[in-house]
Amino acid sequence: MPSLGSASMVRGLTERKEEEESKEIQDDSGELLAEEKKPVDQNEITNEYLMNHKEPLTPQLRVLLFFVAFGSIMMGMDQSLLTTAEIFAKPFLNISSSHWSWVASAFSLATAWGTLFAIPVGEFLGRKRALQISATLCFTGGIMQTAANNFRVLLAGRLLLGLGMGLEAMNIPIYLAECAPAYGRGGHLNFFNWFQQSGAPTAYVINAIFLQVKTPWRWRFMMAPQCVAAFIQFMGLLPLPESPRWYVMKGKMELAEKAWQRLRYDSPVTRYEYHKMVEGVEEDVKGRKTYWDSFKLIFTNRRVRTPFYIGAALGMASQFSGITAIGYYLTSLLETLGLTVETAVYAEIPIGFWTAIIASIPSYLLDKVGRRPLLMYTFPPQIIAIIFSLTSFYIPISKASQRAEDYFIGYLLYLAFNNIGISSIQWVEAGELYETEVRSIGAAWSAFWIFASAFVNTYTFSKQVDAVGVKGLYGLYTGFTVFFMIVLFFIFPETKGKTLEEVKEIMEGGLPFIIHKNIVDAWNNVKYLFSFGKHQSRSIEPLEESTDS
Repeated sequence: MPSLGSASMVRGLTERKEEEESKEIQDDSGELLAEEKKPVDQNEITNEYLMNHKEPLTPQLRVLLFFVAFGSIMMGMDQSLLTTAEIFAKPFLNISSSHWSWVASAFSLATAWGTLFAIPVGEFLGRKRALQISATLCFTGGIMQTAANNFRVLLAGRLLLGLGMGLEAMNIPIYLAECAPAYGRGGHLNFFNWFQQSGAPTAYVINAIFLQVKTPWRWRFMMAPQCVAAFIQFMGLLPLPESPRWYVMKGKMELAEKAWQRLRYDSPVTRYEYHKMVEGVEEDVKGRKTYWDSFKLIFTNRRVRTPFYIGAALGMASQFSGITAIGYYLTSLLETLGLTVETAVYAEIPIGFWTAIIASIPSYLLDKVGRRPLLMYTFPPQIIAIIFSLTSFYIPISKASQRAEDYFIGYLLYLAFNNIGISSIQWVEAGELYETEVRSIGAAWSAFWIFASAFVNTYTFSKQVDAVGVKGLYGLYTGFTVFFMIVLFFIFPETKGKTLEEVKEIMEGGLPFIIHKNIVDAWNNVKYLFSFGKHQSRSIEPLEESTDS
């Protein structure tokens, strides 16, 4: 039975309404007459009408939305596949724990660098061609890591795979946003996140299947699905058109119109949408700055520079709690708790589905609760969950089931609050914080810090375990999470319900103004909570605001 907010329920109500509006009516003589629909006049269409009017999707557009977003499944699969493949690949290839740190972290390192090159590649070669290049890199890297017979080939494959994924991560949302209709664009963009989150449970199921293959090289079967996914995406991209918006940017108007006709049914609404798209792109191109001008603006304008501090802090905060590193070494951690490899692999399957389900919650809460409250509310329970997982390592090894039970409770809560809070907010803010002139650079900057921090934590994981043990490492993750909670408490602003111009005003005074505002707001909330003084918020005296450095 569908829930009240499910897609099938909404679709059913929509179809029913359309049936009621189009059904036949009776005239005075009792004869049935079909209700005539008034054609839409293109001159009467407005942007508001465009945002609220649903046009049917063409088959070509449906195929585009699927195969473009499909590439993100490789990102979701990576750590889930590698965490089990490690158990069998390390002894088969005679790789030390120190060298395996490079294997596990190479993907994040290369992805970080890939994000920096993704924007110029997409700008100069086109969205479709950028994704074809990334799919080729991912396919080649996947083949190399699957067929590797030594550490160097395996590492090279991991680096190629990560570089391709960096190109994917930045160009998939752009390609989707430029081709999807205005109505329902957010839902279409969510395909990217849905496929990424679906990668984890898919990978855990694959691991469980090939665990039954009793050969020393079963790990190759576990790594192969990534090159299969890359091949599927590459073949799916071949018949697709390039982004019409990109064609307009390059002045290829005839190709832009042909691509548009493949992605839209002809109607007054779609013709208006095309006209507004061309008008908007030409206006953007006319006032576009060079990359050098954009970089210069970052260094000379405090308002433009401030979001870059916040973006870097969010990226580091999301990873220094250990979320990615633990994922890459999860099977090994479960073994230290006393579980067998088989039991650990089977236990990871519900974890993957749990993560995929939890990932759908922030899309509702972000606009209901707000970015800043959601971030601050989820940090304390996340810290408690890490500590709860840590306590499982103090239970005697003879009580393996109790150790595993306590760890799973803590880990599932940790995943829940991390995904609802920092993990979702970091990507939302990558699109909201930065001004138009530097948004592509800002998005790449945020992604770079996310993946670079993931590399640092994944690469040093085994070294830290050797130095301070698992208990000490979890203690470090707890300390880092507390530290970044305090940092973000002071410097992270609320952007919910604010236009881009209003966000710019927040950044006008730089970090000092944001810190001042956050402290005053927090103090007023404390006074209201404990009924100290008046419950009305006092006005905040603005600090000196300027755009100089």
